[in-house]
Amino acid sequence: MVIRAIERCDVVKLQEIWQKWYKQQLPFPDFFDHCLCAFVVVEDDQLIAGGGVKTIAEVITLTDKNFSARLRASALSEILEASRFVAGKNGYHNLNAFVYDDKWREHLIKRVGFELSGILSLAI
Repeated sequence: MVIRAIERCDVVKLQEIWQKWYKQQLPFPDFFDHCLCAFVVVEDDQLIAGGGVKTIAEVITLTDKNFSARLRASALSEILEASRFVAGKNGYHNLNAFVYDDKWREHLIKRVGFELSGILSLAI
């Protein structure tokens, strides 16, 4: 097996793999947009896999819980508005939030417009 940098000509085969195995799970990934590095694994001139490291826009927020939930929610809205603007100006189409507080997660879903991605996030 050989790992090498992805080339535009690899996209056709990757689309075939996606159509057959992943179309129902996720949109076809753009391996050239916001990727630090993208590569494919090939054996005997057959593409086995493609992947890479993609940057994402993540909103990070700390709120002082000494203040009322209403005031913190208002401050959060200000931060999210600014974060959406910055993410959009830098070509990011999604803004991600990794939420540890169940109440705030519900608030972000019900009142702000975040959606559960259905994907379990793993970190290494």
